[in-house]
Amino acid sequence: MRQLSLVWILMLVMTAAVPLMAAEPEPAHLSVVATGVVRAAPDEVSIYAQASGQSSTVKEAQQECTKTLDTVLAKLKDVGIAKETVTTSAYTIAPVTSDYGGSSNPPRVLGYRVTAPFGISIPVQGGDVSKANTRISEVAAALTEGGGRLSAPPGTDESSYQYRGGGGGGNYLVWRVKDDRKYRDEALQKAIAQARPLAEQMAKTLGVTIKGLRSVYYNVETGMQPGPMRQTGGATSLTSGEVEFRAQVTLDYNIIELP
Repeated sequence: MRQLSLVWILMLVMTAAVPLMAAEPEPAHLSVVATGVVRAAPDEVSIYAQASGQSSTVKEAQQECTKTLDTVLAKLKDVGIAKETVTTSAYTIAPVTSDYGGSSNPPRVLGYRVTAPFGISIPVQGGDVSKANTRISEVAAALTEGGGRLSAPPGTDESSYQYRGGGGGGNYLVWRVKDDRKYRDEALQKAIAQARPLAEQMAKTLGVTIKGLRSVYYNVETGMQPGPMRQTGGATSLTSGEVEFRAQVTLDYNIIELP
């Protein structure tokens, strides 16, 4: 027991003899954030829709949904829409239940609804939206005749998309620039060009000098422009603005105080 106590005393003495290592302070640095925006006329518009089927069993609902989708595709083919321009997504299966009637009458499963979303891409020649009016009207009519329903893009909350688009019923288009690399790069260049002078001005005001770039972070948002598509007197009216590309860059510089 005495030997063990001596060991503990020696360990405590050795620990006390070791000086505490002070954490090295982080070098001073200056961060700036800048945004670059570029706008371009759209050259493509996507119409989003869905086919659905409902029945007492999943299998029958699937069959009904497939039948509706085939009818829609046939109607689209009649107006010159090639199957290659139609993009389908994974279908969903959801139970159809009765209304909740309290703890004594819980909802009952009445059947199943199968929904198959899809999108149709249509070129916008020269960014002229007016020339796309006739084509999109034909597509909208074909969808309705085939039993399909116009809807918000997949993965988008339809209620918020309706509000943001400024219309109702989920009848929406998405305008985009198909080859957008040029505009994404231009937006990023604009952001960087704004960031450096801003950093120099801040350094001058703070009485410090910039000594090299420490890190760079950036993000470029993909350009898509939502817009409503409304049926008015049998015709389709379209609204579209320029597609916006927005880049945000954060530059972090090492700095030292001026003597």
